[in-house]
Amino acid sequence: MAQTVSNLSEVMKEVFTEDRLVKQFYDEQDWLNRVTKTSRWTEGRKAYVPIHKGRSGGYSVKPAAGGTLNSADEQKVDHAEYTIPYHYQQIQTEVAAYNEAAGGETAAVEALVLEIEGGVQDLRNQIERQFLGNGDALIAQCTTSNNSTTVLLSTSGYGFDAIERGWLYPGLPIDIGTTANEVAVADGVEIIDVVETESAPAITVAAAITTSSSHYISIKDARSGTTSYETNGLRTIAGSTSTSIGGLDPDTAGEAFWKPASVNATDTVLSLNAINSAARATHQKAGKKSSFHLTSLKQIQALYELLQNQVRFSADSVSAGNVETTKYNGNEVMAIPAVPGREWYVLNLDDLAIIHGKKITGPTWFSKIQGSNTGSIWSVGTTALVDSLVYPCNLGVRRRNSSASLTTLTA
Repeated sequence: MAQTVSNLSEVMKEVFTEDRLVKQFYDEQDWLNRVTKTSRWTEGRKAYVPIHKGRSGGYSVKPAAGGTLNSADEQKVDHAEYTIPYHYQQIQTEVAAYNEAAGGETAAVEALVLEIEGGVQDLRNQIERQFLGNGDALIAQCTTSNNSTTVLLSTSGYGFDAIERGWLYPGLPIDIGTTANEVAVADGVEIIDVVETESAPAITVAAAITTSSSHYISIKDARSGTTSYETNGLRTIAGSTSTSIGGLDPDTAGEAFWKPASVNATDTVLSLNAINSAARATHQKAGKKSSFHLTSLKQIQALYELLQNQVRFSADSVSAGNVETTKYNGNEVMAIPAVPGREWYVLNLDDLAIIHGKKITGPTWFSKIQGSNTGSIWSVGTTALVDSLVYPCNLGVRRRNSSASLTTLTA
């Protein structure tokens, strides 16, 4: 009997179980794998995370003769309110891809595997970008380009980073506009090509446009003016002392506690003093030592070279360059490609949480929700099979002052 699409779908149904899908999603990003995933505080479209923000004022001290006690007071509590964005990644495969795959059944299966695994990786790439970002949906800043299909990106801000880390790539639909109007320049234009040059990063689009430094790139429909539909990110959670997160604003009276312990936006060269100061600040504010450092490949190399002048590493006795095993004060320092080169975060991972929905608790195929088979929903009226991943989640934080950051490192 000839191999059929239906039969192949049954194979894929067994191979890509939900457990494996979640494992695929987090396995290659160990720092995300260590962050708690929870729906504990989720109610409908939002999560309400309880916050202890201050001590009771009901303390008294008196002599032996006693006296009137100070008035009773309550522990100061509040809550952070997090919306839960829905992240989607759609795939589509022509029936002919199965029928004409060279190599028979195995190749036909691989054709679908390519789309499924690629879809998981693409979804993870965009969500990780958001978990590391500003939460404003602004991926890259433009510079001046006059009536050209080549859109020049900032070299000093987040321009080259977006290309080097695969956040902007050919085939991706984008909006280009101001912070107030996301489509002031272009509405849903597709990226044709990218120029991965640190000194002159750029993207190519289909039609000629004019941009300036007041224009920004975002995923099509990821924001409406200043309203972002993307998740919170470390660059605001741990990298800003003034940004509101979860509805709590550190600039509001009574909420000054709601900010990271330290944000170093001055130092451009990594130093032991800068790391020590950031770690000390988290210990002072949170009453516990930081447990984890997250940084870029560039800065882990800088730390290694800084320490190498002072000590001999036993792990380097045969060959030098064991850069990514470097630790700080007994804490793991994890460097990942997605972190921009200028950033270093001091964190307590227990205070972060990936908040998801009550029913959809991980990346899930529409076909599973529908009761069909992975990757094999017929696109009615076409010759293609489609499916889409959906993952409703956001990055939440229960305590911001247990984190600190260095955000302007360039060397």
